[in-house]
Amino acid sequence: TTEPFYALQLDIKGHRTLESAMAAHVQPEMVPEFACGACSQKVTVKKMSRISSLGESVVIHLKRFEFDYNLLTHRKLDSRLVFPMELDTSNFMAQETAQG
Repeated sequence: TTEPFYALQLDIKGHRTLESAMAAHVQPEMVPEFACGACSQKVTVKKMSRISSLGESVVIHLKRFEFDYNLLTHRKLDSRLVFPMELDTSNFMAQETAQG
């Protein structure tokens, strides 16, 4: 499914830089036991986000809260995250394919 990007929501837990969080955002993730609608079987699929285009300005939402299952409450992540004054997004953009 293609969705326009007006804002990026980035998990920051375990990341020290904005670039690291963005790289993790576009990394493929294997999803086991996915129920295939076509064959009605459990299969392993690859899920990934790709950024096809960004505007001159981008809103980046840093997900600074996580749910603490021991206390049953949200906890703020207060670790430092370094980000540049200008962000080179070329490494995070989708590559054009021969099929478009």
